[in-house]
Amino acid sequence: MRRTLLPPNNPIFTDHVNFPAGATMLTLPWVTGLIMTPFGFLFGPIVAWNLSIAFMLWAFGFSTAWLIQKLTSSWSAGILFGGLMTSQPMLMHAVSDGTPEHISLWGMPFFLGALWTALHNASTKWGIIAGATAFIIAIDSPYHAIYCALA
Repeated sequence: MRRTLLPPNNPIFTDHVNFPAGATMLTLPWVTGLIMTPFGFLFGPIVAWNLSIAFMLWAFGFSTAWLIQKLTSSWSAGILFGGLMTSQPMLMHAVSDGTPEHISLWGMPFFLGALWTALHNASTKWGIIAGATAFIIAIDSPYHAIYCALA
């Protein structure tokens, strides 16, 4: 990801695969990768990988806590369920599997919370935030875009 952001490369096309012709491809999760790219510049790829996994787990727990707080008006319930979400067996399997796309669920609770707030308060601002979050999720993972479409 770090090399694709430096000229003359771009994040969609690379000649590191199928050399010399190159290939059009998208590294998933793309948005999460862009957020974590500065860590790759600063610490190298191994530390950046570990930090990105830790960031995705933290962001998933925090966004779940925020969603539950929106639904129940209780941060203690949010923290409890955010912690439960980050320790669920399927998520831990995805961590050991090494597939970051399975862990990049952090946007879904933000989307659901923004959508619920938009519908509950009839807020145009939260509707726009929900739409922007759905777009970010769709770029981050096509699979998670399907979940947004179902919501």
